[in-house]
Amino acid sequence: MKKYCEECGREVETKIITQNEVYDVCGEKIEVEAQVLVCAECGEDFYSEELDNATLIRAYNEYRRRHKLLLPEEIKKIREQYGLNQRGFAKLLNWGDKTICRYENGSIQDKAHNSLLLFLREPENMRTYLTENEISLDEKQKSRLLEIVEKLEQDNEYRVGRQFFDLIFSKDPCEGGEVPEGILSEDEIVILERIYQKFKAFHSLDMSNYFPKENGYKSTNQGEIISYSHAKDIQLN
Repeated sequence: MKKYCEECGREVETKIITQNEVYDVCGEKIEVEAQVLVCAECGEDFYSEELDNATLIRAYNEYRRRHKLLLPEEIKKIREQYGLNQRGFAKLLNWGDKTICRYENGSIQDKAHNSLLLFLREPENMRTYLTENEISLDEKQKSRLLEIVEKLEQDNEYRVGRQFFDLIFSKDPCEGGEVPEGILSEDEIVILERIYQKFKAFHSLDMSNYFPKENGYKSTNQGEIISYSHAKDIQLN
């Protein structure tokens, strides 16, 4: 692609380079890798809305990662699992009409809002929220939402995924969070670390969608405990 270069005084070929840039996100300096459009001859920067927006999103997501905030697509997943549109979800939460829209489109949520979203990600918590708080939904909308919550709670795949997640990640195996020496082999410790790295960002809905694809789930009858022997077959890549 050719662009006019002020430094060269003519149209020139362009290229994309990668460099580190620092962005100010909520008062914090965030350094990220950026792709930048430059003059192929003198190296002068060109404005590229697409590349600049991608870098800004990268900086925002790095900020979210540092502060354990949900990503926009995770917020959208929470809303959609309850069958709500953006306005309905904002109404349920007693937030402004455009709040959810802004968050799903990339605005960074405050920590209080993030904590509530994390809480409501689990269907049983949504049930508690609906029954113990004054909400803006009418009775018909509330009843429909409670039906969805009940289906999620009773869904076998959801429960299996949640149990697996809680078993591995919700508690430390012993005081201090370290496995006693000699209990596990080096290979087993490596496998557990790989499992942790793959599933640490998963929530219950992700788990329920993922595990039915695994051999251990498919080869075990409903209600039976999945044998540990299937751990070697988990797809970790």
